[in-house]
Amino acid sequence: MNPSAAARLAEHLAHHHQVVCLADLRRLGGSRAFARAQVHAHRWQKVYDGVWCTYTGKLTFLSRCAAALAWAGPGALLDAATAMQLLGLVRHDSPKIHVVLPHPCRRTPPADVRVSRSRTLTARSWITRQNMPVVRAERALLCMALARPLLARAVISAGVQQGLTTVPRLRGVLLGLGRVNHLRAVMRVLADAEGGSHSELEARFRDLLRRARLPLPAQQVGLLLQGRRLWLDAAYADRKIAIEIDGRLYHLMSEDWEDDLDRQNDVVLDGWLLLRFTARAIRDFPDDVVRRVTDALEQRTADVAGSF
Repeated sequence: MNPSAAARLAEHLAHHHQVVCLADLRRLGGSRAFARAQVHAHRWQKVYDGVWCTYTGKLTFLSRCAAALAWAGPGALLDAATAMQLLGLVRHDSPKIHVVLPHPCRRTPPADVRVSRSRTLTARSWITRQNMPVVRAERALLCMALARPLLARAVISAGVQQGLTTVPRLRGVLLGLGRVNHLRAVMRVLADAEGGSHSELEARFRDLLRRARLPLPAQQVGLLLQGRRLWLDAAYADRKIAIEIDGRLYHLMSEDWEDDLDRQNDVVLDGWLLLRFTARAIRDFPDDVVRRVTDALEQRTADVAGSF
């Protein structure tokens, strides 16, 4: 390879995490024979057929991504868990590199690459990270959630909690995907993540108690503790039982979470018994909710009786 071609190749490699495919190598003045010679000299390594990495040893995550894109060809985007890892999602990595194409893949993917197809990709579906095309966070998260609905709750809440997207954005993209499997299940997860209508959750909670013939608590009970005004979603004030309806799966910012812990500590230290129920608990486990409220009422009734 002449000096000019070598310089162009070096510039390409610097922007593609030391990965080159045969088409780019030929465009830059190289050939398959040149690549084979580099591999034979132990300067390069073959990653896939027609794709090489120009260093030896274990490939970095970024080089693996670049190699998967080089293998998949024009139009390929990093997707799902791979895209989210590049976008900053923590604790949801995948051992495979996920790639999505706007057209069918007519080749068998390598063992460490998962290829999917989407007919709804547009120029607005992706952004660039580390010089590679990456599906936006909303599509990537929803791809993960729709592929594994049992993990949808954890994945979506993590993405929202870590500030990578919002529930309204996720809902808008999900509705734009058209008919997809597990649509209703993921929509319910989004409703939980957002909290849905808080008043609706409280109404459901009161309906549970009414059907169980339990006394109804007062709503929006104000307390003055440690010099600040706190509001409880519901309370049996005479028995000092406080009830909180947690509309969101997790608090979205660490400051909210820490403030909520301080608030809870103040309530408990003032002698209140605090019960907390999520939207999912109220919807999917109503018997458990009723049982815990019943136990709390019985416990506090016994405590009051024992004080005389």
